[in-house]
Amino acid sequence: MTNDEIIRRLLSLDLSTYPYDEVRELVSLFGPMIVRMTIDGNLIIERLRPEVGFTKRKDVTYKEGKLEDFPNRATIPGRSIFYGTIAHHKDNPMNRRYIAICESSSLLKKGKNVSGRESYTLSIWGIKRPLSVGFIVNDKAFENRNNRLLQDAKEYYNRNRSFIESPLQMDIYKDFVVEQFSNPVADDQRYKYIISATIADKMMYASGLDGIVYPSVKADGEAGLNIALKKECVDDALKLLNVEELDYIQNKGEGSINIAKGQPMRITRCDSNGLLEWEW
Repeated sequence: MTNDEIIRRLLSLDLSTYPYDEVRELVSLFGPMIVRMTIDGNLIIERLRPEVGFTKRKDVTYKEGKLEDFPNRATIPGRSIFYGTIAHHKDNPMNRRYIAICESSSLLKKGKNVSGRESYTLSIWGIKRPLSVGFIVNDKAFENRNNRLLQDAKEYYNRNRSFIESPLQMDIYKDFVVEQFSNPVADDQRYKYIISATIADKMMYASGLDGIVYPSVKADGEAGLNIALKKECVDDALKLLNVEELDYIQNKGEGSINIAKGQPMRITRCDSNGLLEWEW
């Protein structure tokens, strides 16, 4: 079956019926169509979670315990994935935080003219060992954006696509995947994530990647990129460097991000993976 045929069959499915088996079977037919890229310590990863007052690393990393029954952009039900934002360490840190707020803020979901305040905990992670990732990009994804990392990924893909056995088939596949990762999805239509989540799961688990990196739809491709990592690689590949509490304030169509804690935290326990416990 050609990639065009696989795509037509995927698009003909009624995703609202949650046809996981059919999607998984069709996605498996694509084969390992991946251009791998290695990212290292020149990049910084940040993760934002709602609410404040946390004092343990387990509270700011991947989700444990009861997992969601619905898919997310890069997560099938039953999997725990570490989501964050990534950018060059020399870039303005507000770039990463802008993406994270766009992805997380319920105020923004209601509209820019809604006023209010939200509190978040921001964890900042360094990369201890190189990460092998798949970049979800093509030449058409978010053109003319002020996003150095996105442009780097596009150039890397173009340099390496010629080493794929069937570049044309690769392009058909990649264009479809980019489209799936670029579609806006409402909270009450999360079944639309089934295809992108299944593709991401195959990339990470069947193809042996640590994770995937892709532009933020909600940030309109600006600033940096989103990253989704297997939880298995987080403890040996990432180091928790710092934690901050911040407020997002939205008023009269404008938003601002303010560091909430006036005093730095005091580290109480630390290991080779960074912070274990702290207090304010």
